Amino acid sequence: MKRITRQGDSGGRLVLVVEDDGDVVLQIQQPAEAGHFEFCTGAGGGRSPKVLRALKALAEAMEEENTAGRHPHMA
Repeated sequence: MKRITRQGDSGGRLVLVVEDDGDVVLQIQQPAEAGHFEFCTGAGGGRSPKVLRALKALAEAMEEENTAGRHPHMA
């Protein structure tokens, strides 16, 4: 099992756990007072441009699969 952590631009942490069988678990750890968790563009903090690009790719993949009918109630 591998655990990878990255701090967000607004505080908190994004944690990915890659399990031995290949499954990936996503955890978001944020301070209790925080209402959101974000990775920003260069204008808004931008300390993790590769993570931001990967999250945008994830959003696109989720949208494509939702529209393809794999999870029609999520589209």
